[in-house]
Amino acid sequence: MLSKRKKHFLSFAVILLVLLTVLSCAPAYAGSNPELNQRAETITASLEAAFEAKADALDALALSYEENGTVLEDENGAPVDMTAHVASLRANALLFRSYAANGYELAIVEDLYEDVYVGTYASLSSLAEEIADFFADVFYLDRLTDEGKVTDAVIYSYQRLVGDKYASYYNEETFAEYQADDAAEYNGIGVTVTLLDSGYAEILSVTPDSPAERAGIEPGDIIVSVNGEDFALIGYSAAINRIRGESGTDVSITVRRGETDLSFTMTREKLTEYTVDYKMLSSGDGKIGYIRISQFDVGTFGQFKTAYEALGKAGAEKFVFDVRNNPGGRLDSVLAVLEYILPDDTGIPLLHMEFKGETETYYSLFEYIEGVDDLEKQYRDAKNHEINAPIAVLCNEFTASAGELFTSCLTDFGVAESYGTVTYGKGTGQTGYYMTDYYAYDGAGMSVYKAALVNVSTFRFYTHKTPNHEGVGITPTHTVELSEEAAELNFYKLTEENDNQLAAAVTALSAKEGEPYVEKVGFFESDAFLWMLFGILAAALLALCVLLVLLLNRKKNERDFFTEPQGDGSDTDL
Repeated sequence: MLSKRKKHFLSFAVILLVLLTVLSCAPAYAGSNPELNQRAETITASLEAAFEAKADALDALALSYEENGTVLEDENGAPVDMTAHVASLRANALLFRSYAANGYELAIVEDLYEDVYVGTYASLSSLAEEIADFFADVFYLDRLTDEGKVTDAVIYSYQRLVGDKYASYYNEETFAEYQADDAAEYNGIGVTVTLLDSGYAEILSVTPDSPAERAGIEPGDIIVSVNGEDFALIGYSAAINRIRGESGTDVSITVRRGETDLSFTMTREKLTEYTVDYKMLSSGDGKIGYIRISQFDVGTFGQFKTAYEALGKAGAEKFVFDVRNNPGGRLDSVLAVLEYILPDDTGIPLLHMEFKGETETYYSLFEYIEGVDDLEKQYRDAKNHEINAPIAVLCNEFTASAGELFTSCLTDFGVAESYGTVTYGKGTGQTGYYMTDYYAYDGAGMSVYKAALVNVSTFRFYTHKTPNHEGVGITPTHTVELSEEAAELNFYKLTEENDNQLAAAVTALSAKEGEPYVEKVGFFESDAFLWMLFGILAAALLALCVLLVLLLNRKKNERDFFTEPQGDGSDTDL
């Protein structure tokens, strides 16, 4: 007979052995959510079968070319080296058989799409064969060298094939880049650039008092190398990342100015990203202020407020708001600018958001950000403010998302007319889901998985008059095509003299009457508050004086009572 202690020890050993056996057999992607584990197994099996089938198809194609002596032609009509082509097909077949993805991570993405995707949902497993074909058509297969890269490629393929064209995915490597792009500040040299057909980058603007300005870099310069390496050969994104970097470190770039190459070495600094430019227009009646919003970002509201106040003090009584080429941005940012412009308490909704199964309506920015203390503090100056002045909005085919919401909202409220061309047509919004946060709202599982983010299209949006414009765009109040001369120029090189869309808005505004700018300050900063404070202090001082007089008079009466003759007390006349 075994003793009780030995029985307990044996039971513990059996349980431990079973547990270790289960763990040793568990797939590498296993997490703590049973439903996701089961989904992961299904996805992994589907992908393995699809990749194997693709490999078989490539091997079969290679064999048929060899047996039939097939000779193919390239896009220029020249014969293809069939020996090399057949070898490439077989090499790709081997690659497909070697691919393995993180099924648990893929299960998270698929689960998100099933729960929140506003489009037509399809499981990843059902698209496995299409994903294998997508791999062969889109990716350099030999660059998918490990499980992480294969997983990233599957997620990208799935988002495209399910129809979520605005979706994105940031893995552990690109997650830091996403966070940097979402900040109001960045480390760099202070230039805004655009990619040219040559593969080089043209400098559109230089930030005042930045390393680039102090070095002598000018708008129009073409960046041709970074740290001695050809910009075009490095690739646009990689080259931009090399120009950015840790504050206090050096970077060398060579720019082409005309036919001369100039080299500069600069020390990177922490800089503010400016999304708002402004100026007084010399054309028109001399009373028109111009504000261009390049996108709606973290710092856009504060910069817009500064621009409006500066132009008002400079004599602006009418305004042109330019959101051409504005790709959109943060919803809270555009709502804050709209809140600052539009009248309060109109009873008209700013925004409708149609999610999967429900619609949310917001009448103000502060309904949307309710309870988010940092945002309520950041946007407090938007409350109880409106711009009561003639307004024109400029838009074009590259105005998208939040830029379109801005355009349609101002015209729907009747405070502005728009000029330009039909906008891009992005009426779908995305929500970012952090892998580290997924389990928090899912309610069952690990608190941390990995530093990664999945952006999913989760809602359609529209205003109270303009229906959802996805794929349609916003038609401006006045359609104005760019002239042939202006259309041939880079958008950022348009001037008052050659920008006929701006000219149309200026002509219309010049015919309207505006009102002089009156600086609006908060009550506690106003003269009324100072006068009220003075009155309170004066009244308090007067009350104190009266109180002192009464106290002194009372003490005098008490002193007189004890010093005057009091009589003998025998007779009292009443």
